[in-house]
Amino acid sequence: MSWGVCLERVKEQWPGLGAAGATLLLGLWRLDVPTPHFDEPLYVAVGRRYLDGDLNHTLEHPPIATYAFGVAQLLFGEGIPSARLASLAAGVVTTFLVWLLASRLVSRNIAGFAALAWACLPQSLSAGEVATIIERPETVAFLESITTMFMVAAVWAGVRALSDERWRWLVAVGVFVGLATATKLTGALVGPPIVVALWLTRRSRLSLYQGAAAAGISLVAWAFAYAPYGRAANEAWVALWDATVAHMEAGHRQYVAGAVYDNPPWWTPFWHHLDADGLLLSAVLAGLVLLSTPRWRQPEVALVAGSAAVVVAALCLSSIQLRHYRLVVLPLLFVLAVVGAQGLWSRRERAARAAAVLAFGAVGLFAADAVVDRLTLQPAGYAAVGGVLEDEGLGDRAVYVFGSPHLQRYYLGDRVIGGATGEPIPVGAVVVTEQNWELRFPVQRDGIVLWGPGGEQLPLSEARGGRQLGPVTLWLP
Repeated sequence: MSWGVCLERVKEQWPGLGAAGATLLLGLWRLDVPTPHFDEPLYVAVGRRYLDGDLNHTLEHPPIATYAFGVAQLLFGEGIPSARLASLAAGVVTTFLVWLLASRLVSRNIAGFAALAWACLPQSLSAGEVATIIERPETVAFLESITTMFMVAAVWAGVRALSDERWRWLVAVGVFVGLATATKLTGALVGPPIVVALWLTRRSRLSLYQGAAAAGISLVAWAFAYAPYGRAANEAWVALWDATVAHMEAGHRQYVAGAVYDNPPWWTPFWHHLDADGLLLSAVLAGLVLLSTPRWRQPEVALVAGSAAVVVAALCLSSIQLRHYRLVVLPLLFVLAVVGAQGLWSRRERAARAAAVLAFGAVGLFAADAVVDRLTLQPAGYAAVGGVLEDEGLGDRAVYVFGSPHLQRYYLGDRVIGGATGEPIPVGAVVVTEQNWELRFPVQRDGIVLWGPGGEQLPLSEARGGRQLGPVTLWLP
């Protein structure tokens, strides 16, 4: 391929490359500022251990993402910011894939705007779940960032396979589904819709052969991810299965719509989205997704819609519905929203076009607001606690925290005592409370006594009003 052809290809793809570049720049901006999710320090530490040959940790998840976090630290130095670069790279690729997928379904102009909006829009976990401010998943070392990349890549390859009978696209589908599953089991959900769409579109013996081949290739890719385990791979698979079943049976306690559940109701993913991104943005995007339904008769749109529907249904039916699980389906839902916006704009009625302009304007405003939030991001939650304690003359005091020990100790170190289980509380504690945590894990507060800088003691009930540091409340004597 000549340089001229390569240059033409780049020119054709410049909107997608520009949007991917926006994702990169926004992700790099003060990458070390947000408070980490409480699983993040664990994944980062295990990533280094994996590269050292210690593969006996986090067996409840497949290993691809953990390898990536380890490699990022090998290249850029140990620590959370370096591991986040792996997630950021996945986020950059996902943005470009959103462009590729949208540009096959809508006009290039709308696809270009959509890709840039995707790069900027919040996909927040919300402050309601953990003591953190996470506007974009690629700014934290999350399994979901890498899983999402492979899932969207599999759907894109499936869309290409619908109109191109060459085997390379089915091989790509198999590889991407296998890698997605080897990152998190949720990745397997996009495989069946692709095979079904292929059969319904062609209804030929070749489509059956190709679907079976793609399934086989995905299994090979899955097995390849466990190659470093050698003969212990079977034991790792059994441990993964046992941990998954045990987790599903036990449930996971969480706060949902003002109540605490071990097994949340089926509508929990929708509440998570509404709570995280607000009523207006959620309503606009949901309305555009519904407006895309007339085009679901087209095979390529039907494949995207079917994949999204399977993932959403699985999330709703699961006995574990954590807030960040929904991140894997957001790119597909966003592409459907773009299709709905294109359909609305294509109508001749003035009211329809006015509604399309309002929808584009609302999405653009939310995207711009998210960019401003990112550029002005300040330490919050646990990241800000240490500085406040120093300013108050309490830098040497113990800190009793209701919350996650990984997250507490990452920022507050050995000063942390107590935790979610409510261990005996010695005199001399400053108390930090995560929003909603006491509803999920009640702690007896009667025995908590705060010790002031001059040695004075007073019960927590007589302390100053809690100081709000983002989603964390800090109680001081």
